Formats: sequence, structure tokens, C-alpha cells
Amino acid sequence: MIARMDGAPSGRARQRTRNSGTQHQGGAEAWLAGFPFARRKHVHVKGIGVATFFAMLLSTIVAQGASTGGALLVGYGFDKGYKFGLGIRGGVTAPSGVYVGGTLLTHAGWTGVKIEQYHRPQTDVYYGGVEGGWEFSIDPLVVRPYVGVGYGLVHSSTMAVCTANTACFSGSSNDGAFALFPGVVALTKLGIVVVGADVRYVLLIGTGYENAVGAFGTAGLSF
Repeated sequence: MIARMDGAPSGRARQRTRNSGTQHQGGAEAWLAGFPFARRKHVHVKGIGVATFFAMLLSTIVAQGASTGGALLVGYGFDKGYKFGLGIRGGVTAPSGVYVGGTLLTHAGWTGVKIEQYHRPQTDVYYGGVEGGWEFSIDPLVVRPYVGVGYGLVHSSTMAVCTANTACFSGSSNDGAFALFPGVVALTKLGIVVVGADVRYVLLIGTGYENAVGAFGTAGLSF
């Protein structure tokens, strides 16, 4: 075997170097794929497409002389991450009954029991997005089935140990996903004031967290 005296790697050494680089590159790609932003890239692309579609539909409805309205929602989600819920909603309704709007909700979810030196664990859910539906009258009510699409976030805190010699630390995580929330709202109008009830089923797709039924009372204004 002839040794290289000029310091340059041999052909076999260069091959090992290339193989090592390929392995490191593959490992880096796998490592990056584990991050939430990499997993959720497709969610953002879907969200942009949905938002663009609803923006075009909204502009068409407004051009037809639509009525507008907004409301507050107060209610409850029947799963540990949801519990008490508070939100807002606003949108426009075309003379044909087509409705396009948006909503944002927050749920102050499950709080665990404090055990000796441990903090209380907490799970909360936040979600919002655009809604599309169709209104029709069943006297004295206006009924609107709808489907909402958007983005949801599950915030979870973990328990942490507190000792006599160290400070208390707690950990938390945020897990986001595509949100789908079909439902139906029934309203009655008292002049410009609108009151009613909303029932929906919330799916946070791909998080591994619970989906839930939510029930809300709603009150707002319609012009």
C-alpha cells in the first residue's frame, strides 16, 4: 500500500467522508422534521388557501347589500381541555341567506389538583377561524348551520417539584393543529339585538388531543 505524503485523503477516506456527510445530513433532516413548525407547514398552506377563498366570498356578499352582525359567546366545552369558554363572532349575511364570518374562542380548561410540592397542571384550548353557513327562518327563530375552519392551539403546563433549597419551576408546551368546527346556531331578533344558542363539535386534527362538543349562549347586534 502506498501512503499519500501530500496530506490529501485517499480515495477510500474521501468515500468515508462523503458517506458520513450524507448520514449527518439525513440525521439533521430527521431532527428538523421533529419540530412543530416543520410538522405544521402544510397546515399554514391550507389556512392561506381557505382564508383567500372566504375573502373572495365575503367581498361578493358585501357587494349584494348584506347585513352585518357581531356577537359574544359564553359557554362550556365537554372535555378536560375545554370547560368554560368565551369568544366572539362577526360576519355578514347575504339576502340569499349565505353567511360568511369569523370567530375566536378561548377555553379555560382542566386544572389538576395540587399535590404536596407539585404545581397544579393546566390544559387550555384556543381556536379561531372563518365560518361559512346558510340562514333560514323557522318562526320565531333564525337557524344557521355552519362549518368553521381555522387554527387551534392546545396549551399544557406540567407539574414541577419545589424543594427547600431551589426555586419552583414549571414546564409548558403548545401544540397547534388544523381546526374544524361544524355546528348550528339558533337566533331570535329583538330589533337590532340578537340572542340565541350555539352548539358545535370541535376537532383539532393531528394533535392527539381530545375533540369536544361545545354549547354556548350568544348575544349581539345585527344591522
